[in-house]
Amino acid sequence: MLEIATDYGTITHQGTQYMTFADSDELTITVRDGRVAIAGIYHDGTAVKGQRITVSGSGRPSVTNTSGYETEWRWIEATSPIVDVNGRTTYEFLQWVAHETGLEIVFVSPLAEEIARDGILRGTVNTDPRTALRIRMLGEDLDWRIDRGTIYVSAIN
Repeated sequence: MLEIATDYGTITHQGTQYMTFADSDELTITVRDGRVAIAGIYHDGTAVKGQRITVSGSGRPSVTNTSGYETEWRWIEATSPIVDVNGRTTYEFLQWVAHETGLEIVFVSPLAEEIARDGILRGTVNTDPRTALRIRMLGEDLDWRIDRGTIYVSAIN
């Protein structure tokens, strides 16, 4: 298990995607997915999905909400591994894209979800998730658009 020791305490991830930054003035933990335990000198607690906790000195930590799809998370997309999608459904592919981008998937209609669950893919993904989405969806009977933190998937009429 990865632990990050800082002057403000030890950070332990619990199955998550997160970032942590520490300097001589403060510690910041931002959680995209899952939970992060903080065991510190002045603060013990847990940061959960969508939270940014900043600890400075012995004061009470600052807790703010954050999204998992902002540009600060693009490094995860850039480091996404090559994925074998051969034999997997379009639905499974879309779930992978959502996980890697921090975006939510919404099917505009039951038909769109049915098409995604029935579509079988071939090959591998060796690009970042947003590029893969753009390329892979060209061969599907589905349209998509991203609005704020959501990928809306609809059936092509």
